[in-house]
Amino acid sequence: MLTEVLGVRFDRPTYELVQLVASAQGIGACDLVRVSVRRELARLSFLSEEEKKALEVATER
Repeated sequence: MLTEVLGVRFDRPTYELVQLVASAQGIGACDLVRVSVRRELARLSFLSEEEKKALEVATER
């Protein structure tokens, strides 16, 4: 369950790209931002190997 709120500001071109990509993927902009943040956390190794795999983040071998 999502319980925390974080406000984020974007410049107009970035905002429009987020909206465009989210729409193309059939998801909301908030979902796109959440997944993007999770992928970055995985890339930085703050998530488990299983979570990295689920987010399609390459793992070092």
